[in-house]
This record gives sequence, C-alpha cells and structure tokens, in this order.
Amino acid sequence: RPSAPPDDTIVPLAENGWSPEAFHLDKTGKIFDLYDANPATADRAWHGNADLSARVRLRPQKTALALSVDVTDDIACQPFAGKKIHKGDSVQLLLAIPDAPGFWDIGLARLDDGRPLVFAWQVPSGVDPATAAEKIPLKVSRKGTVTRYEAELPFELFGFNSNILKDRGFRFDLLVRDNDGFGGVDCWTEVKPGVAAGQNVQTAPLVRFRNDAR
Repeated sequence: RPSAPPDDTIVPLAENGWSPEAFHLDKTGKIFDLYDANPATADRAWHGNADLSARVRLRPQKTALALSVDVTDDIACQPFAGKKIHKGDSVQLLLAIPDAPGFWDIGLARLDDGRPLVFAWQVPSGVDPATAAEKIPLKVSRKGTVTRYEAELPFELFGFNSNILKDRGFRFDLLVRDNDGFGGVDCWTEVKPGVAAGQNVQTAPLVRFRNDAR
C-alpha cells in the first residue's frame, strides 16, 4: 500500500466519534515566541506548556464537523472584538475545501466577559463573511487555566461531504494566540507554519478521517 504524502494527516475516530487527539501543540518547535531573545522582555516570553499549549480534536457529525480546542493558558486576556480578535487570546482556522472558489480564514474567541465570538476574515467567493460567522455555533468555557472552544462547521456552509471527509480530504491549519495582558500577542502555536505567515493554506495538512471504532 503506498504511503501517505508527508502532509497527509489521517485522523482516527474513536467509538464516541471524536478523534483521540488530532493535533497536540505543546512542543518548543511548535511555539513561536516574540520575546524570548530579549532579556528586557523575559516576562513576556513563553515559559512552558502552562503558559501556552493546546490539544485539538475533530468529529464529523450528521450535519457538521465538530471542532474542540483545549487551550492551556495561565492568563486569559481577550479585550478585543470583531476583526481585531487576533490581537488577544484566540483560535484561528484556515480551511480549504476541494472545488470551493477560495478558502476560509476564521477566528474564534472567548471575550473577557465570557461571551463567544466568531469572525470571518476570509471566505470563498459568493459567501457573505458576516452571515457565515453567524452560522458557526461556538461555545466557550474556562476551567482553571484551560479555555475550551467548541465550534461546529456546518456541512452545507463549508461544502463538506462524505467523500471529502474520508477520501479527498481538506486543507486544515489552526493557530492559537496568547495575550498575557501586555497589550498584544506574546506567542502563538500552530499546527503547521502558514497561518501567521500570510495565511498560506496550501501548506496546511490534508486531513482525512478513518473510523477505528470496533
């Protein structure tokens, strides 16, 4: 059997339908630190997984692709809203669906008052960004130092189908930003470099699902 391409991510699904863990972002090589090289800003540098790390799970449902992101972050800070949520604690998604006229660039946030917020910076041609954002359900919660983002990406809105989810695959990248209250982002972690470096969805992993339930 031919081996999968290097960027081909086969996501197994457990009996409950969730992927055990599609992506685990907690390694030094996955952390991009803006302040680690300057002793004068050492308090803003990444100090390990308790400062920022994330676990990402996916689950195809009947009408939507469910996304769950658990972010470990010692300080929650998201004073921004709308298109500026990338300046605070947030999750950013890049998605490219086969045959779609363009790609998706979506932000998820838990505002400082606890409310969830979805913002679409980029959508395929013919899709209204504001309307699309309203159609993406998002639940956010925080327990201790873990913020959980639970979103549903409707099949009808994104163009998912069984053939794409299991065979053809789709491009998926995800970035988590950390703001510790100093006025802006201190560090971030992402599945594969591409989101922060100009939203290059072509470098994103190709994701497909495999049912391992017995």
